[in-house]
Amino acid sequence: MDCKVIVDKVNNTAIDSTKIWSIISECRKLLVQNPNIRIHFIMRQSNDVVHSIARGAIFHARFKVYHYVPTCIVQTFINELM
Repeated sequence: MDCKVIVDKVNNTAIDSTKIWSIISECRKLLVQNPNIRIHFIMRQSNDVVHSIARGAIFHARFKVYHYVPTCIVQTFINELM
C-alpha cells in the first residue's frame, strides 16, 4: 500500500475494510490522545533529510535521540538548506 494512501486513511474519519484497519484505528486513537501531533504526507524527493534518517534507523535496534546533526546526513542537510 502506498504511503499517501496510509496517511489519507489515518486522517480520514471513514471506517475502512482493508486488512490494516485495526492499525489505522489504533493510529487514530493515538492522534486523539495527542492533539499536537499531525500526520502529513511529504514526498521523499521533497525531504531527503528525513528519508536519510529513516533509512539509517533500520540499523538501530533502539530508540535514538540526536542532539546534533548525524554525520550520515550532514551533506544532505546542507543541500536542503541551500
